Amino acid sequence: MRGRDKMEKNKKSENYSLFDELKKWSPIFFWIVLAAIILSVLMVAIAKLIPGAKLFLMDKDGYYNVTLIGTLIAGMALVINTIESERKAKEERERHNTAIRLQIEKERIDRLYIKFYEYYKTVYELVEGYDEMIVSLQGLDRLDELDGNHIDTSLVKEEYTKRFNEALCRVNPTYKSRIWIAGAELCCQIPDESNDSEDPGAELEASIDVIAKGIQGYEIYDITESRELINSRKKSINTFMKHKIEIIELLQITTDNFKLYVADIQKELIK
Repeated sequence: MRGRDKMEKNKKSENYSLFDELKKWSPIFFWIVLAAIILSVLMVAIAKLIPGAKLFLMDKDGYYNVTLIGTLIAGMALVINTIESERKAKEERERHNTAIRLQIEKERIDRLYIKFYEYYKTVYELVEGYDEMIVSLQGLDRLDELDGNHIDTSLVKEEYTKRFNEALCRVNPTYKSRIWIAGAELCCQIPDESNDSEDPGAELEASIDVIAKGIQGYEIYDITESRELINSRKKSINTFMKHKIEIIELLQITTDNFKLYVADIQKELIK
């Protein structure tokens, strides 16, 4: 059974190759035949309409000069074949260049996704840091309410305080350096193809810049201020919540702009 399938597959392959070869040569054959017909009609017309034309178009027996006709047809066939070969070579070069361009753009899109993932992850670490500090402060608030019931909550308070301090230490260096660097690396993957402010690449760069500048404007808290921040929990929670929401909203805008930019690249590749 496998041998029969293999034979049928080879037969189909041979038939396809033969058909493909005939398809390749059929335009040339068609133009040669058409040129021969036109040339023959033209020679008959010249022989009848122009006096003395028979002297070089016809031999002494009154037949048309087959050698001359064959030479003319061969010359026309050579010209047609040269033109067709040049056309096919040009198409092949264009296909090759298109394939190279598609590969280059695909690799660029892959790099874009990698850099955007790194950028998104870096920015979201800041969101997680603020979230951790908010949760810790809210936990300390709840524990204060339990103190009135004479429940020993000192160990849990210490745990929440430790979590708050760790998040505070993690947040400060993150948004002052790593986000800026990650954003710059992502922007390096966006070539300056247009000065139009509505260009998807320009909009993506602008949204990255907004996050970087906005975050740079947030207040820096030193670990020595931890006790003060914990004591003024309500104010701290409101401040951290505001920053967290701002970052999430800006990050969503940047994500939408990134999707539009990639979609615009892919749309250009289809053309």
